[in-house]
Amino acid sequence: IRKEHILEAIARVDKEGVPPRRNYKSVALEYKGKLYPTKLLVSWANKLVKGQERDTRKGAGTTEGAIKDVKRGGGTIRRIKKKK
Repeated sequence: IRKEHILEAIARVDKEGVPPRRNYKSVALEYKGKLYPTKLLVSWANKLVKGQERDTRKGAGTTEGAIKDVKRGGGTIRRIKKKK
C-alpha cells in the first residue's frame, strides 16, 4: 500500500462517508485536520492494490498492522482517548 492508495481511500471516505460500524475506536489517521478510521483506509486501499478489501474483523486485521501500512503510506497516526 502506497501513499496514493491511502489518499484515494481518504477521497472515498470524504465522498461516501464512513460506513456503519467502521469508524475509529482508538486510532485514527489525521489528514488535513480531519480524522479517518485507520483500518477502513487500509481496507479500501488494499482493494485498490489487490482487488479486495482487507478483512478487519477482530483478530483478522490488527490495528497495529493498519498503523504500519498507513505510516508506510506517509500518514500521521493519532491515538484517540476514549470518552467516558
